[in-house]
Amino acid sequence: HSKELIGAVNARLKRANLMKSKVLDENEENVNRYKQDDNIILSISNNTNIIKVNRIIYIIAERQYSKVVITDGKNVLLRKSLLYWESILPSNIFIRIHRNTIVNVHEVNSISKKSDNKYKAIMKTSRIEFEISRRYMKKIRDVFLV
Repeated sequence: HSKELIGAVNARLKRANLMKSKVLDENEENVNRYKQDDNIILSISNNTNIIKVNRIIYIIAERQYSKVVITDGKNVLLRKSLLYWESILPSNIFIRIHRNTIVNVHEVNSISKKSDNKYKAIMKTSRIEFEISRRYMKKIRDVFLV
């Protein structure tokens, strides 16, 4: 009986340690993320600007660069990938809608279906429209309840 008991206890300890390491990994992921009201430093027109993360309207990929557009209409071209932005921006506010587009969900005015069964996101400011790819549509449905 004692060998079985020791085996069972060891199995439980091993499972508990695995769960503990998973929680630590998830927390590490969130440690590096900005929050909605955090400041981020962007270099705009050779000036270093400190802006709030929630002022970013959208980010689009342009080859090896990304164009970050903020609420006052300014934009900056940075040599950062969309994967980089996805890893540092809060995932509850910034959502990828296409392989070349990340949007701030608070800046999306509406989502509509086009005649060719594709969807588009229409932004509040500037009324810019972005195509939503099928690949990201499930995530968008969850966020916007479409």
